[in-house]
Amino acid sequence: MRKIKWGIAFLMMAISTIATANMRIVDTPAGSWVSIEENGEPVSNASVKVSNVPSIANTTFKTNEYGEVYIPISLRFSRSVTFTAITPSGNEFKALRARDANDE
Repeated sequence: MRKIKWGIAFLMMAISTIATANMRIVDTPAGSWVSIEENGEPVSNASVKVSNVPSIANTTFKTNEYGEVYIPISLRFSRSVTFTAITPSGNEFKALRARDANDE
């Protein structure tokens, strides 16, 4: 019984210290707004990169003090875009977006 109590206590401590994080992407005709949050707070200086877009493939964008960054995306060469964000604390997020042909 004592082992079960310790196990439950350990599990409750582990769950209470898990960071909740969120990456939200809002598409516009000329690009995307990306916002990053951890524990409900905006993350400034998070690095955001995109792949499948040759014109900005080697560019790193940084979020502002509100945890947001605008990324201009030309979809002439690609219809799907993968966003990768890394926070200053080392957490990494990925999201794949498929864009419609009418988005250009």
